[in-house]
Amino acid sequence: MGMIANSHVISLFLMVLFLVVLEFSRLILKKITWQEIINFVIAGGLAVLIGFYSITNIIKISELNHLYMPEKKLEPIIVSEMVTSVLNNTIQDKSGEFNIGLIGLGILLFLVVQLFRSQKMQRWSIWSLVTVFLFVLTTTWIPLQKPWIVNSIFGNIQFLGRMLSLIVLSLVVAITLYLNQNRMRNDLMLIFVSVLLLLMGIGSVSQFHWKKNDDPVRYYVNNQNLVLTSHTEGHGYRDYALANPKGKILYLYANTPIKNYKGTGNTATFTVDVNYERATIPINLYKNVEYQIYVDGKKIKQFKCAKILSLSLSRRNHKIKLIAKAGLSEYITMLISVVSMVICSGLLLRRRYIH
Repeated sequence: MGMIANSHVISLFLMVLFLVVLEFSRLILKKITWQEIINFVIAGGLAVLIGFYSITNIIKISELNHLYMPEKKLEPIIVSEMVTSVLNNTIQDKSGEFNIGLIGLGILLFLVVQLFRSQKMQRWSIWSLVTVFLFVLTTTWIPLQKPWIVNSIFGNIQFLGRMLSLIVLSLVVAITLYLNQNRMRNDLMLIFVSVLLLLMGIGSVSQFHWKKNDDPVRYYVNNQNLVLTSHTEGHGYRDYALANPKGKILYLYANTPIKNYKGTGNTATFTVDVNYERATIPINLYKNVEYQIYVDGKKIKQFKCAKILSLSLSRRNHKIKLIAKAGLSEYITMLISVVSMVICSGLLLRRRYIH
């Protein structure tokens, strides 16, 4: 959970929601124990410590800056397109084609058949039903694209295919319980399926990366076309940009475009051709981030954050260098996350190999 917090906020939201629903279900069924609650709280605390760097930075940036938030939506998986992608073993940046692969889908169908054949409810049956229910929810079979649903907190999911991670998780639990409860173990078959799964996974991912400019999401940019791509293409260029209280993105109204961009992880160098008394440049300057700005080699001390870069410059070409520096709080929070990660990993290994 800590590593999910460090990677993708929406995935973290999905996993938290899944765990809360799971624990409340156990509470209603009176299967939960105090020890389980204590373990749950401890695990949550450790997850927060591992993701401390990302969580604190997200809070700092979002609380002190007016951001343009991603659009709320619930785009489903189109079953016909999904099946085609499964059979072709392909991956696309298209929400309608999200899938769990041929083997995953095969296991799911196998469990559905076993549900109809089973004469009593067992633990694997419950997890299988959860898997099937979640899978159906992600597809066009159930129309969730109603305004009152999309505009709710669930609209932040955006793509229902993101729930496939939960589906795979519950699918693994279901098939493991099924095999254990039916005392079915065939090491040769397990090895065969595992190798096939690996080969198909490697094959689909390789095909995905070998293709270039195959869809409107992935771009192969260089210093010449980076600015044009990031400021004009319709996928993601607006997300979390600085905006005014009415939701208008500030940098779209800049009067001075960027040229000859070059950048690294924390620096940006570019030129501007100034034609106005005050140049507004399409660069977001967020509060709670320490910046250093140099114009023609001279350091600029007076500039405002929570706005786009705005400078009083003479009407000619200027070379600008922008540096974002990590502050003391970033080093402290990063240290907390790394130390927590190392300690937790050590404790897990110790528990596995010593006890």
